Amino acid sequence: MNLVTKTGDRITTTSQIIAEIFDKEHKDVLRDIENLECSLEFTKLNFEPSEYKGRNGMNKIYFITRDGFSFLAMGYTGPMAAKFKEAFINAFNLMAEELQRIAAKQSPMVLNLYRQRIFNEPAKSCPANRWCVFNQCNKVMFLIDKYVGSVSEFDLIDGSVGIMWVKFREGKAWARPVTQYYHEFSDKRGNKLSNCYEFTELEHFNVWLETVYYTCHLHDYLHNKFKKDAVMLAKVDAFKHKILGNGNNSKAA
Repeated sequence: MNLVTKTGDRITTTSQIIAEIFDKEHKDVLRDIENLECSLEFTKLNFEPSEYKGRNGMNKIYFITRDGFSFLAMGYTGPMAAKFKEAFINAFNLMAEELQRIAAKQSPMVLNLYRQRIFNEPAKSCPANRWCVFNQCNKVMFLIDKYVGSVSEFDLIDGSVGIMWVKFREGKAWARPVTQYYHEFSDKRGNKLSNCYEFTELEHFNVWLETVYYTCHLHDYLHNKFKKDAVMLAKVDAFKHKILGNGNNSKAA
């Protein structure tokens, strides 16, 4: 049985496969998914409902991303559960590597710097039961690459996000102990210890990223990076109005 498959442009598993591997009733896995205490946005991104035809008509099923699987599987404990979780994470990683090899053969185009960083998977040593800022910043990097461009190989928007996030979460009742992983740079910087967080904080991060960082900090970061380049500054301002709105939000602490 293939634990994961390519669905559109994403790698997913299904609630039915999870039920079979973890020796659970499919209805119980569906219940677990629908009882998860995650945001509506996270659910839409990582748990896609669908249907399949069974003996008694149409049955519900979910297509689940790696992040969704990690969130769901936190509730499955025991030695065998740990073994199954590891098998799923390995399957996600192997599929991602295979798709990258195929893409490299089919498309010799030069990738923008942010996309190069993403495809190099510098955060691959982040534990499966934790999330890191770099992986959650991929959508920000894609937007910047598309509408603005990146400064140099040392341009680290995720570093800016990470610093602001640490300040924001400080003292919050929901903040959990931070652990670390080795973020792997492909240049002279080598491996650097970076923070990773429990999945219970991810909903807070997504809300903060959308409502605070996007509107209050991202434009300033890009403006500072391109302050000596009038052409790029014009792109930054156009990006602000197109993606971030008109910038009427007040600064957040």
